[in-house]
Amino acid sequence: MSQISEPVYSKSSYTKENCIWVHAYGHYVCISYKYYHLTGLIKFGASVTEGCEPDEYKTKFVDNLTEMRYDLYPIEKIISPNLTYEGIIEKIVDELAYGIGCYYILEEEKSNYDYENDPIMLNTFTNFNYDSDRKISRLKTVHNVFTYNAEKKPIGKCNYYEKDYYIAFRGTKTTGELEYGICVIDYHIENGETPEFVEKYTKQSLIDISNERLFYSPISMIVPYEFRDQLDRHSENHEDIMYCIIDHFNKGYSV
Repeated sequence: MSQISEPVYSKSSYTKENCIWVHAYGHYVCISYKYYHLTGLIKFGASVTEGCEPDEYKTKFVDNLTEMRYDLYPIEKIISPNLTYEGIIEKIVDELAYGIGCYYILEEEKSNYDYENDPIMLNTFTNFNYDSDRKISRLKTVHNVFTYNAEKKPIGKCNYYEKDYYIAFRGTKTTGELEYGICVIDYHIENGETPEFVEKYTKQSLIDISNERLFYSPISMIVPYEFRDQLDRHSENHEDIMYCIIDHFNKGYSV
């Protein structure tokens, strides 16, 4: 009988693999990653083929591409700690399909990135058909709503606090399941003048931020039964849903 028990991890313990290949729902995915079991910190780079089994030449090319992405443009984030091996791989594939993607490029570097030597790019990944267990993430209809609240300060009628909420959400009225992304601007107005930093943001830029948070870091909740009709994709009234989301967010859920 084996005397080996389940491993015990410290903060320095990690699992690391280079260029492993996974066949997931018709696509071959090459992944290099490093995962810290105790903290859930993961670093990875990946590449996705178009669907057919790669030959020796393409396998070597994609291996080198994946290693380049891991070394130069790695994605680093916190996921669940103490995952099994299968759980690590499933989480990475889920991130590739519905999360942050294959690799990370700074905004200021995108214009200079050498796409000629990187034909298997992130924008070809949109057709990746991975069947995530987060079925809500596959809904195509996204709603955007905006509201604000204001509270007067005790030093005059032209001085008050304001909080603006920009929300993107999607959900199903069948079960009330909903995911949302939210961007909140919290500021105070002195003598009727809006702070300069608020003026720098356009309404569309803040809506875009809420949409990005919905797609990359969604917050989940269940909508009360009496408001679920507002989750219908043809509904034009989302007021109750909006206040449910704000109430859910203000109870301590972060972006």
